[in-house]
Amino acid sequence: MDKETKELFNALIKEMDRMQERTNSKIDTVQSSINAFKEENRNQHEQMMHEINACKLNLDTVDLLLKKVILLENEVNILKEQVRKLTA
Repeated sequence: MDKETKELFNALIKEMDRMQERTNSKIDTVQSSINAFKEENRNQHEQMMHEINACKLNLDTVDLLLKKVILLENEVNILKEQVRKLTA
């Protein structure tokens, strides 16, 4: 290989190396952005799960309270009926 061909070959290799470094840098930047996005979504998902669980707990509590109110109303009605029979 003559000197000029070697120089061109070396220049081509150097340019390919620079392009690879730029490509790697861009890939690292994109990967970093993807990781940040994943972390943000993970945090939002956890927060939403806490809120969903709190809503479920509230719903269960309301359901239990309604059942207790119905039981108490039934007991009151039974007692009213017993009082009505005793006073009649």
